[in-house]
Amino acid sequence: MNAKLVHTFRHNNAVYSVAFSSDGKTLASGSLDKSIKLWSLPEGKELKRLLGHREAVCSVQFLPGDKKLLSASLDKSLRVWNLETGATEMTMAGHSTYLTSMAATSDGQYAVSGAQDNDAILWDVAGGKPVATLKGHTDFVNCVEISPDDSTIASAGYDMLVRLWSVETQKQVADLGPHEKPIQSVAFSPDGKLLAAGDDTFTITIWNLETKQKVTKLTGHRGSVKSLAFSHSGQVLASGSSDSTIHLWNPGTEELTGSLTGHRNSVYDLAWSPNDRWLASGAFDRTARVWKIVDGD
Repeated sequence: MNAKLVHTFRHNNAVYSVAFSSDGKTLASGSLDKSIKLWSLPEGKELKRLLGHREAVCSVQFLPGDKKLLSASLDKSLRVWNLETGATEMTMAGHSTYLTSMAATSDGQYAVSGAQDNDAILWDVAGGKPVATLKGHTDFVNCVEISPDDSTIASAGYDMLVRLWSVETQKQVADLGPHEKPIQSVAFSPDGKLLAAGDDTFTITIWNLETKQKVTKLTGHRGSVKSLAFSHSGQVLASGSSDSTIHLWNPGTEELTGSLTGHRNSVYDLAWSPNDRWLASGAFDRTARVWKIVDGD
């Protein structure tokens, strides 16, 4: 499996987050330059720039219908943007220090954020208020994700544990680990049966969420695994690293099927288009890139 670089989109500083709209026609990128940019696909034109965050934008996600975007920033806030007007419709704040990550449920009703205050917060997006603070981590929370069925939150970070929480009860239901070093990224498989966790040992650990046991470890990166994303088909796991590369893995065979080079610094985020034909990446080299995936079989 290989890929062809289709677009390179530029910011004035590192790109921390990328996300596709549900129709795959728009890519959003969030940056250390405090801006969010919207890009048209496949044309590759800048459509709009969203300004308002006072610090780096660490996460972006389209809400259902693609008319609104949810973002999270190191300025300790989450914002809901109206993409027609470019205006902020709502601001939510609750963390006491830098916010590092965010994920929303598929219906856009809830979102979870992680921060350097060691907490994760579950938010009622429509109401613009916190539902619960998820306490248990003993160090920075680097990454959060929500399972495909919207039932489970995964959070992980410098305490080297992946903690699993019930969205319904807001209680911790399990922990996975410990890893040997801090965890930088997590991703659920589309069927919700597996969770991948990337850490500072340059390794990806695959966990079985039914047994809570390790399935395997994927090795090949030469730097911390900063980002992970399963394709919607579940047939490919993409990983981005501080070694500047993106690796493509077959989760079933554990085989490294491809490696994408071109970024000149850490790859902080990855996102698949709805049809799995494109993979977007955001990196510290100030670019977001769109790759066309080519199956070599």
